[in-house]
Amino acid sequence: MLDLKIAGLIIEPTQSALPNPNLDLYQQIKEYHIPTILFHASYPQMNFPCLLTQDEAAERELINYLFQLGHRKILGIFQIDDRQGANREQGIIRAYQEAGVPITNSELIMYQSSDQVSAILKRVDRIMNLADHPTAIACYNDHLATTIIGHLQHQGISVPGEVSVVGFDNYDLAQTLTPTLTTANHPKRQLGEDAGRMMLKMINGEQVKSITYPVPIIKGTSAQALKEEK
Repeated sequence: MLDLKIAGLIIEPTQSALPNPNLDLYQQIKEYHIPTILFHASYPQMNFPCLLTQDEAAERELINYLFQLGHRKILGIFQIDDRQGANREQGIIRAYQEAGVPITNSELIMYQSSDQVSAILKRVDRIMNLADHPTAIACYNDHLATTIIGHLQHQGISVPGEVSVVGFDNYDLAQTLTPTLTTANHPKRQLGEDAGRMMLKMINGEQVKSITYPVPIIKGTSAQALKEEK
């Protein structure tokens, strides 16, 4: 591939939270002086410009919003073999710590990209079948959130009537569903446009800087205030 006289590369590494088995290839790219931009990951030894998102801060804001709604027992479900998922998981932990809410009130499910959805749902069921089950679920992304909502509704569990659910990314259908998703707005378009502009500058020999984007939350109807027990 490196012999094809490629003008530039925009790379989103897979399993970016794990040791990178392709660092030798990245080193070759660097030695060939191929303009390269990384999405959602950084490798300091490569010194490539990166486009990153404030995933931890956004997840922390989502959890704080659930706290404001009265939720304390929250189930977090995160894909932990990519950097975004690891950062989002850290966000829920930081939210509990900063709010002074015992982290033991939370439940965490960690999974890898190779895990089957059915296996994840079985783990969710075990937790949600507890007598003192979580009243809210924070999901790694919107795709997982919609899957969880559908799974709960199929079991006769109302979202958000009985369980609130939040996602992450604000994917295209998030606000057309019922309920609409409470989520974090990943800057997909802005990130793509900036990547294109940066790549053209790099091809022309100009220097560019890495960018880290804020990820504001969007309050849909999938999360509501916790009902007081009578």
